Amino acid sequence: MQSTIESLFPTTIRLNRKKNNFDKFIIPLCILLALTSFIYSYFIIDTGMFLSVIDAFRKTILCYVTYLIMVELSPDSVNIYLPSFILTSLFIIGIREVHLMTTFFFLFTIRLLIKSSGYRSSLAELSAMTIFTIVQYFISPFIYPLFFGTALFVDYKLKPDNKQNLPFIVISFMMSLLWFFRGFGVMTVSLDAFSSMMVLIIGIAYILRLSLLKAILSMNDLETNLISPRRVKASALLLLISLIILAVGHGMVTEFLNLWIMAACISFPFLKDLKHVISG
Repeated sequence: MQSTIESLFPTTIRLNRKKNNFDKFIIPLCILLALTSFIYSYFIIDTGMFLSVIDAFRKTILCYVTYLIMVELSPDSVNIYLPSFILTSLFIIGIREVHLMTTFFFLFTIRLLIKSSGYRSSLAELSAMTIFTIVQYFISPFIYPLFFGTALFVDYKLKPDNKQNLPFIVISFMMSLLWFFRGFGVMTVSLDAFSSMMVLIIGIAYILRLSLLKAILSMNDLETNLISPRRVKASALLLLISLIILAVGHGMVTEFLNLWIMAACISFPFLKDLKHVISG
């Protein structure tokens, strides 16, 4: 079963991902997060037993998927995983609306572009991701086709001989045009001062972090070759643009607070390196 999944989804689902030093803390931390989230939902905001269990389960999965995105975007920073996971968990507990499928979509698309497993995407997973994009496109106003199509296009530009991406790029961009015709799929929303300041500060720090990302020294999951900094930068920039669209266009900041906190966690610790860049 595992070998079948690995052959069908070599870049998006990686059951053989090499564990890092933080992975041994994942299970106990997830259990602690689930218990804390349940206590918060059941005893503090009084949502009932069943809904509290569901809420705790969803938030635990959300935090774990957010951690997996952080691993992709900051593979050379194992030392920040523990504090980042804890901080993200604390903010996730208080989130009322959880967009789990969107977070999964970001994870799979980022993995597809970065290809840290060293494999090309298979036709099966390109088809599955296209279907996922189409379904999500019709049930929400988010930027799924634009994000997915741009990721495939960047992947093609970095590896032009991989022409199997082309039909899926065409489909995604055609859907993106329909998204534009729908009025960019956005609503007229004004952010409060706190949300605006948070988006601005984290966005600037995130861009500065990307500008400092010259090379990645850690190996990929299977230790076959080095991870491409260009792919990591492209994925990180696509995620930031998507979060800004969701914030400015839909007024959705707290709904994706887990990803904003993750972006802050992988950005602020490295801003101290700016003085070396400026002095050098």
